This record gives sequence, structure tokens and C-alpha cells, in this order.
Amino acid sequence: MRKGLVIGGTSGIGAQFVEDAMTDDRFGGVEWLTPSVEELDVRSPYSVHKYISESGPFDYLVYCAGVNTLQWIGQITDDVVDDTFAVNVEGFIWMLDAHESRFPKHTGSIVAITSDASRIAMRTSISYCSSKAAINMAVRCAARELAPRWQVNAVAPGIIANTDMTAYIDATVPAIRGWSQERASEYERSMIPMGRRGTKAEIAQVMRDLLQSPTYLTGTIVEISGGK
Repeated sequence: MRKGLVIGGTSGIGAQFVEDAMTDDRFGGVEWLTPSVEELDVRSPYSVHKYISESGPFDYLVYCAGVNTLQWIGQITDDVVDDTFAVNVEGFIWMLDAHESRFPKHTGSIVAITSDASRIAMRTSISYCSSKAAINMAVRCAARELAPRWQVNAVAPGIIANTDMTAYIDATVPAIRGWSQERASEYERSMIPMGRRGTKAEIAQVMRDLLQSPTYLTGTIVEISGGK
């Protein structure tokens, strides 16, 4: 039986991916594991190595963990920077390292969630944008190093409706930028040619397609941001 690990698979895009993969014939018979933070904490190399050593090997590795905290430069706290990089990029690196060190001959496909924020500079988001640029490079480095046994690709969404991160942004952006909620919504719509937020199902579809893509496709960051 094939196995897949979805880190960050208990909510948001990760949970949507698992739900949709369960009915996708291309993944028939795959057992998907979605550990909680208590079972696998991406901020702890020990936790990541322990879980993967005990539960692997995996044929599919999916990394959906992500956090965002908005802070102006001059008011940044070290705990926020540390946590943002630990969750958004370091956990991905530990996942690869753990699996490769324990199962060095295994083959499969890997996909990570990054963000269009990796290329779009945003105020109050220096930690988040920098961490997403970093995971993009981590994906490209891993694709080069782990080929030809593994494909390593990523999906870079724009703003996605009905996620915890979006709820945080909706609650925080107006206050931190001194905008009304209407001004914040107007600004967001003006930045997206498609005029709306993406859906979790749209992102999950691209993730599934990447995991099943021709093996020559690796080291690729697929942006899905409504044309932004």
C-alpha cells in the first residue's frame, strides 16, 4: 500500500487536499497520515525525525504548515521571526532530511505550499514574505539534490478564502494599517485581476496534479493567484 504524509493536513488547504485525494482515482489505495501538532511539531527536528522514522517510508510528502504574523519594521519581535521561519521553511527541510536519512533509497513525489508573497513585497510582512522566498529556494535545492528518485515541486497560492490565515489577515490588516474593512477589501480586489479569492479546492487540485505529474517536472513553483 502506498502512503502519504500531509504535514498541516488537519485544517485549511491541507485538510482540503486530503479530502479531495480520497476520492481521486489516481491516489486509489493511498493511506494518508495527517499528524496533529502534538504528534509532529515541525519546529522540532527531533519530533519530525521521530514521527517519520516510526511511520514511514512515504511515497508522497505534502507540506502545508504555515503561519503569518503582521508586524511593522521597528516593532518586530524575535519570537515571531523565529516561529515564522521554523514553521514556514525549516519544518520542510527537517521533513526532507528525516525521510532521506531514514529511507535513503525510497522514491516518490513531494509538494509544498509556499505563497505568491515569496515574490510580492508587502508592508508589515517582512518575516512572512522572506520565509516564503526561502522555502521556494529550498524546493529548488531539494529537487536538484534528490533527483532522479524524487520530484519536488510547490504551489504558491494568492489569498485563499476560508482559512485560518485569511481570517487572521481580515481581522488584523485594517487595524495595523489604519484602514476601514471596506478599504482593505477594496484594495485586495484591486490587486487580483480575477476579482476574488481563490478556493481551497482549487489549490488542492493543483497539488494533486503536481504529485501525479510527469517525472521530468521537478523544481517548479506553480503560482495560482488569480493573475496577481
